[in-house]
Amino acid sequence: MECLQFSSFGASFGAAHSHRNRQQQQQQQQQQQQQQQQQQQQQQQQQQQQQQQQQQQQQQQQQQQQQQKCLRFLFLFLLLFGIPSKGPSEPQKRNSSKSSAEELDRPLVKLQQQQQQQQQQQQQQQQQQQQ
Repeated sequence: MECLQFSSFGASFGAAHSHRNRQQQQQQQQQQQQQQQQQQQQQQQQQQQQQQQQQQQQQQQQQQQQQQKCLRFLFLFLLLFGIPSKGPSEPQKRNSSKSSAEELDRPLVKLQQQQQQQQQQQQQQQQQQQQ
């Protein structure tokens, strides 16, 4: 009699134990799936950020191109028509056209240097974010 009770207890204990094991396996699978989903979401967010950065870079490049066009136009306009000046006599006027061209060229060079620095900074930021 005690033998039967013991064997039935063993069977029910074994069944409960295997049931618990199944539950643990299911929980582990669910946790793994959740982790995978989170990783996918993070990857999607990173891709979106990269796309946004690329769009911003394109916009900045377009703006820079427009600025350069405007500056070139202004530069050519001033070269062609000159800057009306009242004071200097004839010999000084000849030299002034050359110096004014150099002076006009300086801001253009500065602007190009600034734009190059901006692009380098953006590239560094992108590389840091990707790492």
